[in-house]
Amino acid sequence: MKKFIIRAFVLGVAAFGTLGVQDARASFVPVLTSPAPGGSSSVFTYSLLFSSNGGSEQLVAGSMVTLYDFDAGVNDPSSVVVAPADFTVTIQNVGVTPVPGSGTITPVDSAAIANISFTYTGTTIRTDATFVVTITLNGNYTTRLGQYASQNSFPAAPGGTNTQIDAVFLPTAAAIPEPTSVVLLGLGGVPLFLLRRRIVKAAV
Repeated sequence: MKKFIIRAFVLGVAAFGTLGVQDARASFVPVLTSPAPGGSSSVFTYSLLFSSNGGSEQLVAGSMVTLYDFDAGVNDPSSVVVAPADFTVTIQNVGVTPVPGSGTITPVDSAAIANISFTYTGTTIRTDATFVVTITLNGNYTTRLGQYASQNSFPAAPGGTNTQIDAVFLPTAAAIPEPTSVVLLGLGGVPLFLLRRRIVKAAV
């Protein structure tokens, strides 16, 4: 049975050097703030940024964010998800997708790749806040653009919710050079060395 390590990381909203893409109107946004690809493991840190928009929006129990098609590696037994306190973590291949008060949300969601969802379970928050998530994957990863969807309470809106879908950076396995490419790369300097010797001899 997979374990999720839960720790509290609740901060006031501050200026982050963001690598993610976010809509200025969005209220609950995941942003990749610190990717750390590595040889045997890769660590990705996300900030879940909640903006109350002057108190007109709220983070209530059931508010959530899903990172779609995160990576199949998150199901590896050695993977570790460190989530904020008062959040539950769901890993499944389809969903969780928020149902807006009006309209529909249709993210790109492959049934073959795991999604990660974070659902808030705490007391109502009416001020800006930041929640930090750390995900460690087994292996060497880089980043690619993917999609997220999120939902929070917006009492003045139809249905009382604010739902958004936008882009976010997600991990992807780093390409491994083919053995023949590595050999050719290693031999690449040999013709140059021989050519240099010919030139030197010709100049004598």
